[in-house]
Amino acid sequence: ETFGYEAADIVGEPIDAYLVPEDWPTERVDINRRARDDTVVDSKEVARQTADGTREFLLQYAVYDDESGGFVTYTDITERKLREQELKRKNTRLRALFEHFPEPTVAYEYRDGKAHISDANEAFTETFGYTPETAVGTSVNELIVPPDRLEKAQRITDRVKAGDRIDNELTRETASGRGDFRFRNIRLPEENSIDGYGIY
Repeated sequence: ETFGYEAADIVGEPIDAYLVPEDWPTERVDINRRARDDTVVDSKEVARQTADGTREFLLQYAVYDDESGGFVTYTDITERKLREQELKRKNTRLRALFEHFPEPTVAYEYRDGKAHISDANEAFTETFGYTPETAVGTSVNELIVPPDRLEKAQRITDRVKAGDRIDNELTRETASGRGDFRFRNIRLPEENSIDGYGIY
């Protein structure tokens, strides 16, 4: 069902003749060699030829003790690989947008109820005067909130964490002194590696 071949057509035929794409000769030799040398081989991602075209599989096999044959198991991971490629493409675009965004922006994630900076774009480092090495891993409030504004900043943090959209004017501390900013937040869904972005 998965490969689209009739059992009567493939039983007794070399596996390579039906399943291994012609442009994978090196991989074919490597797997055959390992099958002869090892009893069990770790999972390996491979491309295999089906009646409907090439698909991606997770290959596992075990050889009989007398080396007369064995089992090969193919788990179709084509859709998963396509999702991974699409996610990688989106992340690459998002990364480029983040790095080149003209306004100072930080990516943040929550730890112990506090928003910690997980990344800072070039505009942030230029405007606030903190290097990425200094900013990343630090609580947003501890890094850029003046001491007399901490209570108000924590209320904003709590609102952001609760899912509120913030668009406020506020005072923040830069490496060269205080400045006035307009702050906006972009909260991301929970399945992302970060919780959101703060734009100043």
